Amino acid sequence: FQFEIGDIVRESDLIAWSSDGPLLGLIINIKRDRYHGYSTFYEDSLPIDKVTVLWFKEGFIESLRSDLLILITRDPFYQNIKS
Repeated sequence: FQFEIGDIVRESDLIAWSSDGPLLGLIINIKRDRYHGYSTFYEDSLPIDKVTVLWFKEGFIESLRSDLLILITRDPFYQNIKS
């Protein structure tokens, strides 16, 4: 699975620290294959993207690994342009 610019995401429970629950944000930049993860199902490493997120409530920008985010929604307009 790959995130796209414009996706609305939330923090994974692994990194959520706010007492109000996981942060929600907008992906504003993506650098593909910046990290590599490993799985018992694959012999080779799995590429992981570095994404930059604008967190709505907190109002700050953060870059982090894509495997620490969960997709909430994807803009269908953006997908139609891309196709």
